Amino acid sequence: MKLFEKNNILIARFSSIGDVVLTTPLLRAIKEQVPDSKITYITTKPMACLLEGNPFIDKLFLFDKSDSNRQIQILKRDILRANNSQKYSIAIDLQNNLRSKIMLSGLYENKISYNKYRLYKLSLVHLKWLIRKPKHVVDRYFEALAHLNVYNKNYKTEIFVYNKEARKHKNEKLIFGIAHGAQHFTKQWLPEYFAELMRLISSQYQAQFYLFGNKNEIDNSNIITNLFNVNVENFTGKLSLSDTINKISECGYFISNDTGLMHIASALQKPIVAIFGSTVPELGFTPYGVKNIISQVSLNCRPCSHIGRSNCPKKHFNCMKKITPHQVFSDLQNLINIQ
Repeated sequence: MKLFEKNNILIARFSSIGDVVLTTPLLRAIKEQVPDSKITYITTKPMACLLEGNPFIDKLFLFDKSDSNRQIQILKRDILRANNSQKYSIAIDLQNNLRSKIMLSGLYENKISYNKYRLYKLSLVHLKWLIRKPKHVVDRYFEALAHLNVYNKNYKTEIFVYNKEARKHKNEKLIFGIAHGAQHFTKQWLPEYFAELMRLISSQYQAQFYLFGNKNEIDNSNIITNLFNVNVENFTGKLSLSDTINKISECGYFISNDTGLMHIASALQKPIVAIFGSTVPELGFTPYGVKNIISQVSLNCRPCSHIGRSNCPKKHFNCMKKITPHQVFSDLQNLINIQ
């Protein structure tokens, strides 16, 4: 494919939190490497706060997954109108599913799509074979842009926030953000382990803890705070995603399961200890562009899924149970020491 004849670019990524955050290096790369380019981005309304304020997006269009066909058609007309009622010179489909194909149809002259490497994921999950060298999903996104002479020059993920409260914590206790939940059970470290980890941290550091999670994770946060509630602010189920981003921006370090909040912390340049259970780094979704350490154990049943499961298929859940609080604390100390 030739370099852009026109520089009107349409990007689509609808979900989830981490996947949307991981598209942000491409935005800066396009703006820096394609002169006079204009970027229009389509995503869902819940993802808006991840992209609002991004100076590399010229137009941001939002929709709900529950929108009717008529509402989608109106949106598509608005998207074309934003390009002087002309088709975009190129569409970059980073979602690459039926919904994105329908959304983008009729809006572009040329299209490139993100390769999901389905065979690679299937072989890794079901056969435990690495049929090719692992690549981070950001690098797989950039593979699509190679056709357009746009390359990854060590770009980082980015979220643009301005939090006045962050200044107030200067010279106070060191704030450790903790994302204790995850959408799937097998990606959740044990809540009693988080409580013990917080006790270990408090024994060595003057620490303040922020607990993050959604409304479905309140019970786990209550287990944690019932076991350890010293200098803890429990935000689980209490904050919007936008407010969660602002609170994470106040943290000095972040401890997280393999979840979307981990990628938000990466984009805010928070050093991270990431706890991986049923998923593995080779799937390509580790913290990106930030100092991090992965806490995990070696088991021949990992990974059992590329996104997580509702239960352990082996019934032992050793991928999480064998990651001890002392192991994660040691990883955190190593992370602090390399700062």
